[in-house]
Amino acid sequence: MTPRRRTLLVRDPPPVTITIREPSAVALQLVPVDTIDDPARREALDAADGADLVQRRWGRIFAWLGVAVALWIALHLVGCAGLGAVGEGMRTARDVAKIGCAILAASDGSTSDVLAATKDMQRALIESSAATAKANGADEKTIDGLVASVAVLARTLEAASKPIVEAGGNAPAKLPPCPVDGLPAKAPR
Repeated sequence: MTPRRRTLLVRDPPPVTITIREPSAVALQLVPVDTIDDPARREALDAADGADLVQRRWGRIFAWLGVAVALWIALHLVGCAGLGAVGEGMRTARDVAKIGCAILAASDGSTSDVLAATKDMQRALIESSAATAKANGADEKTIDGLVASVAVLARTLEAASKPIVEAGGNAPAKLPPCPVDGLPAKAPR
């Protein structure tokens, strides 16, 4: 293949003729400087490009110091008040686990019996809370309406889950053993 010739005009005549060989023996590789693995080469290219490396280093140091100061301030603003919330959350989780264990203890282990025990415990909790709300002065009609709504939802859930349980053969409920059986009773406050 014969190389193509092109004429390149410059400011002053005569025209210059150059030969273009394709593909070029020298290929440029254009990559962002940040992607170069060698730190010394990356810094040299940044410096050649006009980047202020000292300012960049101090900027990084100040950024990390800013993050550290923000964390320190946040820790001191929250203080140890957050620890009480963590403790309360752990007590709540323990109480929930105890409720789950009580549901398992109140059933024979079959899926339908576990669901029935859950429904009974839910109804007892709702009725107890409703009585407390009424004693605290809440609107009696509103509370009774909400209790009736919860009862309708519970019956709907029971009706919807019954075909599933029957299709599964009312197999034993596969639940992990109670995690709080060996724990001591909750200390009084």
